[in-house]
Amino acid sequence: MGWPYRMIFDLSDDEKRHMRETLDWYGFVAQTSILVPLLAIQLFHIFHGLSDRRRRDAFSTVPSSSRLKHGQTGLGGSPRTLQHRLRMFMWWASEDSDLIGVHLGSKGGVSAVIAWGAWLLLLCFLETGDNYLHLTKRFGIVAASQLPFHYLLLLKSPYSPIQMIAQSSHETLNASHQLLGRLITCLLYSHAVLYLNLYVVNGLLIAKLKQAYVLCGVAGIIAFTV
Repeated sequence: MGWPYRMIFDLSDDEKRHMRETLDWYGFVAQTSILVPLLAIQLFHIFHGLSDRRRRDAFSTVPSSSRLKHGQTGLGGSPRTLQHRLRMFMWWASEDSDLIGVHLGSKGGVSAVIAWGAWLLLLCFLETGDNYLHLTKRFGIVAASQLPFHYLLLLKSPYSPIQMIAQSSHETLNASHQLLGRLITCLLYSHAVLYLNLYVVNGLLIAKLKQAYVLCGVAGIIAFTV
């Protein structure tokens, strides 16, 4: 099975417009879909708060009978309750994750970024057909769509919307900021490598490196990496 993408340059005006609209749409989806995990985090905190309140109420109304007390507090029941699983998950997610001696962050943060990276990678390929140029541009627009949230994670303020929603410290959000930055860097480098391959294959590299917008793109990616 060969490479499914072709370098198509002779696009009609309708095809160019369709590609532009598709790029804008998937950039919009990539940027706004971050609201889904943020909503999930908020719901998790709400459920966790209600669970803690219910547990406190249960202990405050423990009956005098030892048999009833044993059943009401759940001390004699199976430990594999939803609350127990949540506590185990939070304990696991808070553990450090290292790779070849390099600290990556918490296991929960690394897992979240891997899942988010898989989602963004899917958005890079959907509805690109066999158009190599469309695929190349898609990597760039999906990467750029993550920059606003990336810098919101860096905001050090008690009024930070992300900090209030996630109910996390600045240090925790900063670790997520770094992980997301690595993910964005990978997408940007993929965008750059695909473009450079396009220029090399078609003998356009020298000519393109003399154009301002190409030089600005290369400088931007290098600056983002540094």
